[in-house]
Amino acid sequence: MAVDLIKVQFHNKNALGDILMMTCAIRDFKQQYGDRFLVKVDTGYEHLWDYNPHLNDFEEPDIYINLGPKKAVQSSNSNGLHYCNGYRLSIEQNLNQPIKQGAIKPDLHLTENEKKDRWIEGRYWIISTGGPNGYKFSSKLWDPKRWQKVVDSLKHITFVQIGEAGQGHAILVGENVINLIGKTEDSVTGIRDLMKLFYHCEMAVIMNLLWIVASSSKCLLFWSPVRPEQRWMFFDMNWD
Repeated sequence: MAVDLIKVQFHNKNALGDILMMTCAIRDFKQQYGDRFLVKVDTGYEHLWDYNPHLNDFEEPDIYINLGPKKAVQSSNSNGLHYCNGYRLSIEQNLNQPIKQGAIKPDLHLTENEKKDRWIEGRYWIISTGGPNGYKFSSKLWDPKRWQKVVDSLKHITFVQIGEAGQGHAILVGENVINLIGKTEDSVTGIRDLMKLFYHCEMAVIMNLLWIVASSSKCLLFWSPVRPEQRWMFFDMNWD
């Protein structure tokens, strides 16, 4: 006898980095309970979800859940959990279903044509000098003169600078800098263009953790950690 699958829709209108983390939870939930639930999302940055095999299309959900990591984040000093765990735990609490944590990386999907579509030819590093969060959290800002020194010291490397226009990014100059600030904001193609840039980059040098786990290659993160003496971290991440 066929069993009707439960249609659940998850809602979250937070920033791009939050939605990236949410993709982990949707992946882990659907992989474990795909035989019981159909899943739909209601988020910003909707094209981040393009080609995601864990989503379904339906009209009216049986369950509508406001998903968020607040409870886990508020105890992050003691629970030792990565941010993306917060969304998994939020699903567990709302549906009373235990979920095994999968890979600590966003679940992003590019088509084969997108993987072949290179905006920037040759080898390049992505660089981002900050953004809107910098106005709220000074730990997410670095002295613009230091960013420029990085570019000046590595003249053999092509740097592609990204960021949202009008958000206080320090504009870097040099023959080895390609300025794409404000060039990935189209409501339809912007997110996909940004994903392709990261997929093809050799290295990303950034202030924000959100794209580290999405980068196709290596990533150097500058930030303000619990231990002030350590202000950078190196990651080596790969897409599936």
